[in-house]
Amino acid sequence: MADAVATPTISVVTVDDAVAMQKLIKLMLELEPDISVIAQAGDGRAAVDLAERHQPDVVLLDIAMPVMDGIEALPLIRDRAPGTRVVMVTGFGTPALREQCAALGAADSIDKGSIAGTIVDAVRRAAAA
Repeated sequence: MADAVATPTISVVTVDDAVAMQKLIKLMLELEPDISVIAQAGDGRAAVDLAERHQPDVVLLDIAMPVMDGIEALPLIRDRAPGTRVVMVTGFGTPALREQCAALGAADSIDKGSIAGTIVDAVRRAAAA
């Protein structure tokens, strides 16, 4: 009898100061058999700590947050978890902001209001890069 092939799991840390948004994103991602949300945070400082501790495949990082915003946290995450890809999530994704995020090392930037498929696709693209 052949052994079942395990599906690789993409480990994700989600970061958003809105608890309802965190729960929604986690629910959307965990419906996917190849994605696992391993930790969540409500500000950029906690995101940096979790990324360093867990070394996830992907961090979904909100931009506008208290304590430390996503723009400030992004280069720290990239420095402390170099194998982690960061997808920025924003409610006000202007082209200039998206360019700034890309220049700081973000793998992608998506709108907070994106449909579930867009968020899942962004996580998979970032993990595969």
